[in-house]
Amino acid sequence: CYNSFMKKILIIADGILAKHFLERVINTHSSQSKYFVVYYDSKTIPEKRPENFKFYNFDPTSFIKLSNVLNDDLYQVMIIMSNKIDTNAVYKNIRMTRKDLQVILLDRWDLEIEDRNLFVLNASEILASRFSDYLPDIPVFAQNVGLGSGEIMEIAVPVGSSYVYRHLASIEQKNWRVSAIY
Repeated sequence: CYNSFMKKILIIADGILAKHFLERVINTHSSQSKYFVVYYDSKTIPEKRPENFKFYNFDPTSFIKLSNVLNDDLYQVMIIMSNKIDTNAVYKNIRMTRKDLQVILLDRWDLEIEDRNLFVLNASEILASRFSDYLPDIPVFAQNVGLGSGEIMEIAVPVGSSYVYRHLASIEQKNWRVSAIY
């Protein structure tokens, strides 16, 4: 029996990236949510299957089959698929049943979808951003902190900078605050 306060999340998964995502969710998240996973290739599903996960093996592009798991108490749907046509079909099937449901979609193809209840994660932008974090002299923004708006940022202070050996109170701060210099 599951707590009525648990968030119910539907994950529509296909491909190696979806498998890595599911493994990460299984290994790093507690049992505070109930996960329903729809897949059509068993290679996508990790071996570990906690009790707060329920797996459905069917083609999510089928409106009839997908509508059976799109019940009213879902908190959100995540679409992580490896095929553009299937991704579009699944998204359209969801919207035919639930127009108000929050959908998070991994976009590998620069899809152009206007929907206020859709959050698109552009795969190319995410990867480019993570690679640039490793370049020298580029500010590094904290990940998964606060609202994700850069509340914490790390900047390397080069040797010879005017900020080296200065007291924090002597640095003028407008619309931002220096918390430490190391």
